[in-house]
Amino acid sequence: MPAEYVGRCDHLEAEDLHDYDDTAEDTNYNRFKHYVGEDEIERLEDEYGYKGSGLTLENDWHISYSQGKWKGTWAVCMMWSAYHHIWIIRE
Repeated sequence: MPAEYVGRCDHLEAEDLHDYDDTAEDTNYNRFKHYVGEDEIERLEDEYGYKGSGLTLENDWHISYSQGKWKGTWAVCMMWSAYHHIWIIRE
């Protein structure tokens, strides 16, 4: 089951983001993709204008990925344009 999208940092409580950041460790695109799934990768690339540009989430070196705890549950995060995007891992 793919991870469940929680939201973007500008719509989330700052305290929850600080708690996530305190537990987060860097991860890579492949691990992020494993948890969120191919459909979510395609949705994100479409939403953020990657389609047809030759750029992808995988080869955009401005993006970073992490894994940590979101309210006590493992989660992954994509840091895109200085915004946290959080997904809860459901396995």
